Amino acid sequence: MAPENPPEDMRTWSGWSAFIPAPVDIVKKRGDAIRINFKADYIPVENGTVSMAGYNDLEKIVTALRG
Repeated sequence: MAPENPPEDMRTWSGWSAFIPAPVDIVKKRGDAIRINFKADYIPVENGTVSMAGYNDLEKIVTALRG
């Protein structure tokens, strides 16, 4: 949380994250193949990957990786 509200004309973006128990190269390759509205980030962590994206985009990525 910021101590002050941003200017009204400033664009803001909120994101969500999900842990995916697979190597980052596999998650990124499959995630990048999905058409999403914004950009997703893939961060390698112990035993998997954290994917960060907008809520609807993250849902698409996780759904595709499950299937």
